[in-house]
Amino acid sequence: MQAAQTDLNLTSNLPTAQACLNLIYAKFRPESDLAGANFTKGEAVDTDKFLSEIWGALKLFLDPKTQILADEQSLAVLLAADAENFDRFMALKEFRDILHALGLKADIYSLQCAQLGAINALKSAKISKSKLLAALEILQTENIISAAHFSRLAAFVRSLSADLPPQNEQGGANFKKSDVFHQKIDALNDICERILSLNPGENVAKSAEKARQKAHELEFNVAVTGVINAGKSTLLNALLGKKILGASNVPETVNLTVLKYAPEPFARVNFWSEAELKELGIAQDQDNEIAQIYGGAGVKFESETAQNLNVKFNAEGESEAKFKSPSASEICSEPPASKTVKTDEIKRYTSADSKYAKFVKSVELYENLELLKDNVRIIDTPGIDDAVAAREELVRRFMRECDLMVHLMNVSQSATQKDLDFIVASLQNSHAVRLAVLLTHADVLKEGELNEVAAYAKKSVEERTRELGVGAEFFAVSAKSYFEGGQNSGVEEFKEYLYETLFGQNSQKSRLGIEAYKKELGRVCAQFAADTQSEILKLTGSNLSLSQRLAELNEQKAALASRLEDVRGAVKEELERLDTAKTAASYELGLRSLAQTLKQRVADDVNYAASKKQKIDPQRLARIAQTTIKDGVAALMRQNRNEIVRQITACTQNIALKFGEFEGKTAAAEVFSINDYLNSKGISLECVQVADAVASAANSGAQAISEAAKVAAEEFLGAQRIKNFVFELSEFEKSEFKKQIEAALKEQEKTLAISEEALKNELAELAQTSGRDSRELERLNSQSEAINAINLELQSV
Repeated sequence: MQAAQTDLNLTSNLPTAQACLNLIYAKFRPESDLAGANFTKGEAVDTDKFLSEIWGALKLFLDPKTQILADEQSLAVLLAADAENFDRFMALKEFRDILHALGLKADIYSLQCAQLGAINALKSAKISKSKLLAALEILQTENIISAAHFSRLAAFVRSLSADLPPQNEQGGANFKKSDVFHQKIDALNDICERILSLNPGENVAKSAEKARQKAHELEFNVAVTGVINAGKSTLLNALLGKKILGASNVPETVNLTVLKYAPEPFARVNFWSEAELKELGIAQDQDNEIAQIYGGAGVKFESETAQNLNVKFNAEGESEAKFKSPSASEICSEPPASKTVKTDEIKRYTSADSKYAKFVKSVELYENLELLKDNVRIIDTPGIDDAVAAREELVRRFMRECDLMVHLMNVSQSATQKDLDFIVASLQNSHAVRLAVLLTHADVLKEGELNEVAAYAKKSVEERTRELGVGAEFFAVSAKSYFEGGQNSGVEEFKEYLYETLFGQNSQKSRLGIEAYKKELGRVCAQFAADTQSEILKLTGSNLSLSQRLAELNEQKAALASRLEDVRGAVKEELERLDTAKTAASYELGLRSLAQTLKQRVADDVNYAASKKQKIDPQRLARIAQTTIKDGVAALMRQNRNEIVRQITACTQNIALKFGEFEGKTAAAEVFSINDYLNSKGISLECVQVADAVASAANSGAQAISEAAKVAAEEFLGAQRIKNFVFELSEFEKSEFKKQIEAALKEQEKTLAISEEALKNELAELAQTSGRDSRELERLNSQSEAINAINLELQSV
């Protein structure tokens, strides 16, 4: 039996609960009070036990993770159903409509799923307990449920988790985050501040500040996709609480736009590099046209890897920076150039009629907005029909880094084949573990129409994504209703879901970030405690023997050795996950296709010569054969190398998350020359034998020539040295990756060796050390106690 459908927000389209109440009241009153209300006020009651009590033998097995979000009045009506009144409730069309609006069938299984989903939503503070209790009280006042049944329901609801805070009861733009991630980050920041308040040594202070900064810089990426008329800009404006997209001062949707936080608004336009321009087929004009991009004063150009934007805002909020005059070749050379501008200047570079637009790679838009303050990066992608292959690859790269994919569908044309294909392709090539599908412009459809569209979209998406293992949530939203002050726009519900997904208890990225921060602070406390103890020993002239101290050091060395083994094991595990077989299969398929491509090109050239009554040129055919094979194999090798590097990069990121000290210790993939690599392996792509075979068959007719080309190409491409390229390159990249990890491990071992030498010197000094200032000793003892208290508190976070 299928589990209940999860997290569907259609609150603006449910039948009104009051209408259901009136109809239910008109048709029947409860015949008798339910017996056996075993719940007392304030007693925490197990959900499964509660459902078993009200359903008895009719209680079904349900997915415990089910959640349903809707207005509290409608959920009260659903919760009021039980074994005694089920048949009478289900006989009412209005009651069945509530279930249908939630995407559920009108049967006992779906009803129990809805009840469990509502309880779970209540537990996670996604709906209001006080509003739900008020709605249940109306049911009792109107004699739709008995006083005993109301007491049972109310006692159970009150026994659950705390209610929503008052500001969330009111809804609107004042939504305030209260989640596990921020609570723990705040607690760890407080611990970090207390460590720093004890005035530790320089190394400990720097380590604590570095750990805090790293946690502060943890980014959460949300990729927003959809066809051009899906309403991405309008929806993002509603989420951000400010109309900044879709206005005259922002990029047109053909550009990829990344929204980030900054105290003062500004924008950054990034341009294609020289190599990328060549790949796009965009020539640098001789008249230095591209240099005009930098014609305005007050701008400095910098690479994407610059440490600072070097932008200073004056009292009026206008950006000022130094200007460096570049030449056209400098502008489009590696690394790619970028330009910091005011937000109202973006259109000059990105509008469809701008002569500079073809040079623009992406735009970064910085705004002082609440949603962006928590390092949430929103990637507003171009339409899913982008004709520019390089920009399409850029979008894919962002998709691979996203934590949540939000796909928008206009309710007037939702779940098209294009939408479904794009969702599947994106999820297959990304790290996203959650998918949210938003049906936009929900206000344009009537209630029944929207319900049908929602059910169809949900069914279509789930059928295509079921095998991918990615959870999908569905929302119906109306940005127009939100900006007009409507109460049921769906925007606030989605915003709450967004925070829960990124920062909630089940967010893997936030959990790993918190664990890494906590681990770093633990190391800081350990080092601080060791430093303090060392100072105490110096002051007291401790008689601790050398052998005891060395034993402690040996324990540290053993612990480090164990950790290094853990790292090496994790590296081995990550590398074993690499799907090189799939990459190799793709490469071999490409080689076979290349032989067929050569056959077709040779045939086309021979037929063309025949149609023009020209003599077949054997040398021309030989050049066609060599060029096709050489360029084709190089392109296949480059493509598969990129895939291998992508997988290796994912391994690097996983190791860095598991072992925080390896963050930044492994270098990014270097520029790689396929030709240099092949030369080092003694492999030549000149394919002289293929060229000779084609030339020799030049007078044999089109079919014979093309067949000779194919046979010779297959023989050349079937050579083991070429077929083994992906395997050998994969082993090469793995070896380079392991070298980098080993270098980082050696660095830790070296650090411990230095500590050992320092300890020996310290112990030599210790033998001659006598008592010191008593007040300093008192301070150090107090400091040691404070560190121990902090460490205990740290373990409880």
